[in-house]
Amino acid sequence: MSKKRQNIFYNEQHLFERSREVNNAFQESTDKDLLGEYDSLSSNYGRLLGEVKLITSVSDRLQNKLNKANEKISEQNEKLTDTVNLLTKAKISRAATTIVLIIAVFLFMLSEGVLEPIVEGYVDNDIIGFALKAVIAILLKPIEMLIESILYKKARKKAHHSINLNEK
Repeated sequence: MSKKRQNIFYNEQHLFERSREVNNAFQESTDKDLLGEYDSLSSNYGRLLGEVKLITSVSDRLQNKLNKANEKISEQNEKLTDTVNLLTKAKISRAATTIVLIIAVFLFMLSEGVLEPIVEGYVDNDIIGFALKAVIAILLKPIEMLIESILYKKARKKAHHSINLNEK
């Protein structure tokens, strides 16, 4: 038991020891003063015990309130983290879509200006030109997913770095 813990119950221990002394003395004598002393000790001990019960009860209630407050804070923190993650994903998705749109415009211009004249020069079939454009269109979604993945990793790395700076 720690020294601090012993000091908390010093009065109870003292009264208990005194009560034993009085009880031993009472066994040897039938003195009225001794009986009054024992009665006083019992009353004081009862009062101290009541105070300890009250203090413990108040402490328990405060601890319960603190636990509930901590639970609410944890729940709010989880909700906030989820919201921040959703907002980050939405922002990254929007940025990736913008980048893919720019790439799509560039690829369209490339296919119209460079690839289509080459394909028409070698093949006299319009289906191959449409197929080439379809392949480009189909590749846009994987490109978008790749860009989102790269941006998300970069955002996580940046967030992790800023958390480490805040902890120092």
